[in-house]
Amino acid sequence: MGDAFQALRQVLLIHANVERLERSVGQLGDDVDGLAEAMSNLRDRVSRVEGFIDGATAASRNHPRLEGD
Repeated sequence: MGDAFQALRQVLLIHANVERLERSVGQLGDDVDGLAEAMSNLRDRVSRVEGFIDGATAASRNHPRLEGD
């Protein structure tokens, strides 16, 4: 009888560990989704900065600066 209770206890502990693992994996999935969204936002911001720099560079080539004597 003791072995049966010990086996049942082990099954319950394993079940609890699996549930904890499932919650952890779910949280990791949410974290990855958040990181993907943040990376997308960052990529968009960098693209806008690159566009601004490219535009400023092109404008400076078209309008030479005055040089002093």
